[in-house]
Amino acid sequence: MSRTVRLLLRPVAILFLLAGTSFATCTNPISASPSSVNFGTVGLGIGLFGAHGLELINSCNVTITVNSFTFNPPVFGLADGVIPRYINANSNDQWSIAFRPAAAQVYNGTLTINLAGGYPSVVMSLTGTGVANAGVASLSANSVNFGNVPLGSTVTHNMTLTNSGTASFTLTELNTYSPFQVTPLPSAVSIGAGKTYNFTISYTATTLGAVTGAVNLVYNLLTPQSIDLTATGTAPAGVAFTSFPVLPAATQGSSYLATLHATGGTSPYTFHITKGSAIISGLTFTTSTGTFGGSVASTVALGNYTLTIQVDDSSKPQKTSTTTFTLPVGAQTGANCNVIEFDVPDTTTPLTALNDLGTGTYDPFGTSCPEAEGCEGGLYPGGSNTDPSPHASDGVTIGQDIQPRDANGTIDPTNGSIVFMALGVSNTQQPFNDFMNMANGDPDRNPRVAIVNGALGGETAVGLDTSTYLSTVIDYVLPFYGYTPQQVAAVWLDTVNSGDTSGFPNDATTLQQELETGTDGFPGIVETLKTDFPNLALAYLGAVNYTGYAQGVSTVLPEPQSYDASWGDKWAIEDQINGTCCNYNAAKGTVVAPWMGWGDYYWANGLLARQDGTYWSCQDLSFDGTHPVYPSGHLKIGFGLLNFLKTDPTATPWYVAPAK
Repeated sequence: MSRTVRLLLRPVAILFLLAGTSFATCTNPISASPSSVNFGTVGLGIGLFGAHGLELINSCNVTITVNSFTFNPPVFGLADGVIPRYINANSNDQWSIAFRPAAAQVYNGTLTINLAGGYPSVVMSLTGTGVANAGVASLSANSVNFGNVPLGSTVTHNMTLTNSGTASFTLTELNTYSPFQVTPLPSAVSIGAGKTYNFTISYTATTLGAVTGAVNLVYNLLTPQSIDLTATGTAPAGVAFTSFPVLPAATQGSSYLATLHATGGTSPYTFHITKGSAIISGLTFTTSTGTFGGSVASTVALGNYTLTIQVDDSSKPQKTSTTTFTLPVGAQTGANCNVIEFDVPDTTTPLTALNDLGTGTYDPFGTSCPEAEGCEGGLYPGGSNTDPSPHASDGVTIGQDIQPRDANGTIDPTNGSIVFMALGVSNTQQPFNDFMNMANGDPDRNPRVAIVNGALGGETAVGLDTSTYLSTVIDYVLPFYGYTPQQVAAVWLDTVNSGDTSGFPNDATTLQQELETGTDGFPGIVETLKTDFPNLALAYLGAVNYTGYAQGVSTVLPEPQSYDASWGDKWAIEDQINGTCCNYNAAKGTVVAPWMGWGDYYWANGLLARQDGTYWSCQDLSFDGTHPVYPSGHLKIGFGLLNFLKTDPTATPWYVAPAK
């Protein structure tokens, strides 16, 4: 699929109308741009699908309500936006509509926009062509095990992609995420019938123990593919770097921070740049800590800079190791790229990610925290990142009990589906589109698992706490993918509230309340989900990315709002663990909620990397400093979520394909 089509899948919203106080004063109540949509050519079975933005304009002096959409045939559908919805007088609104062909043919159809108040429906013409490409993408291996690799060492594996079909196709994306790399990275490569394309996958050992990953291949007209990656980091013989050889991206004219790490030998270590230090004006390098600091000069050219760095230990005779690092420098994004870390309010102490905070506390204003543990860190109670029993073992049992179901919810191991669906805002929606490519091509994925993107732009936790969002998912999103609410078994619930300036802990407790008990007469989110999706068993919660770069640029979700939101998730999970809300266990009474636990927690304090190396560069986010961008931001989240599903003991029983 071309990048043009992919960009149309990024949260757009689409459709709205106009009308006047009467048809006499508003003879043309609706104007749409475009007035018809041609989705062009879309391959059958591809992970993503054709999407198109559409704007409807209300040029009259009265608010118009859009009651419903009718797509005919149902290969056309809704990609973004909620229904029903109203458009204010003399205003407009945006939505996204999509095309998912079921056969290799030309489709001519319509979208009928049904309005309240007696206004006539608006009918738009839709067309698109489904194509069954005769090319066949064959990989020389579907999995690669790099074996045992000493820390600091890099090993490579050569791969060949062969077109064993009779028609050409285009490889549009080839990507992976640390500690793996893939080279070269083509923007688009056409592979003719009988032709091959060679690339190399490398693994750099940065942590001890087993790691997993994947390489994702996306095509213009074929189903995505993935290569399963495994490796094991082992202790080095001497001193070695444990930093990934691609450093966090810097931004022209902006502050920068990156610290190298080493292991083995005898500490302390000293670091020396032996080649390349003079080409990045404005940066400083501290030899005693291996830290880059300063600000990249605005005159530094865009590109990837190579630095050869040596680490020396303190033993006699001295042990040394040398590694070549790449430091990418990108252009100004429009965000505040100087906010490379964010402090606890009213202090000079940097915010600490929950999984690094442990038994430490976060209470910037000295207020009382709602949980018995207070404002103690950790993803789970007691400052721990490990789910305690029996909650943990219950989750594993629940995961083991998940079975494919037919449209009516009846267990059907042969033809049924296990729907895994995303719910949340645009920060969830956008990277989940790329995750869909990863999962749909994953050779480890249970073929009965279906991936659905139910996240909608602008629909925060408040929207999930009412009926409009979920009714749109039920009435439009799930049918467009070909599934029913009875088939939804697990969700990635990655939601926040934007614009909440009440401060901690009030902003966190608001989200906690919305998750648990609800607001304004509506039940809690997790209880509503269990009602609307009766076979929903697991809800994986998550907070959004770092948004410090939004400072002075956007009021949607600046720090510390993103950080604080994770506390709302944490406290809701803890309340379920402690039995004070959201019962999931039939042995303890009526089941009113799915089992809740953490999904992939990916918040980090800008360039101040977490202990596991996770960071957020300004280059990972858009001009507003809030939304992750493709490729780096989306891939960080997408590959993290994929790795979670393939390793978490509650997810592997249903996500990973049964052994053959």
